[in-house]
Amino acid sequence: MIRGNNVNLRTVNEADLDILATYMNDVQLQGEYENISLGSEVEMKAQFAKTGFWESEEGTLNITDKQDRILGFVRYWKPFTSPNRLAYEVSFAIDKPVDRGKGYMSEALSLFVAFLFATKRTERIQATVHPQNTASRRVLEKSGFKFEGTLRKVHVLRGIPTDAHLFSIIRQESPALVVQPG
Repeated sequence: MIRGNNVNLRTVNEADLDILATYMNDVQLQGEYENISLGSEVEMKAQFAKTGFWESEEGTLNITDKQDRILGFVRYWKPFTSPNRLAYEVSFAIDKPVDRGKGYMSEALSLFVAFLFATKRTERIQATVHPQNTASRRVLEKSGFKFEGTLRKVHVLRGIPTDAHLFSIIRQESPALVVQPG
């Protein structure tokens, strides 16, 4: 577990799967900059049984409050555009609108980035966001990410090709991981 001041990051456990399936399949919780989708609970549980959602080159951690209530997730993987380079890509979300805008995500992303730099052979972590997604842009900026440019027509959002803004942080820009006592 990675402990922060207001949030913890922890691996997904089997008891979380029903909650995650509910979040995954509640289109009301999917943000306006995400594709509306439904996922297979059977496939999700099979993937969990196979990997626990944590492998050497990709993984997902739950973001929880101090009472272990799941708030959202952070995820990393090797970017498809640079699978052999020293880079990872991240994505993140707070599940319920009532938990957004409270600083949870900025703290969680900063912890996650520090953890990745402390444990992975990487020099760069990047993320893409929809150009109008000011909340995610602000989270990235508060976490030390810098705007690099626009990727033109790189995503499809609800059937419409869209641009994405690319942000990154490099090792020298990231604070070190501070291990807090349990």
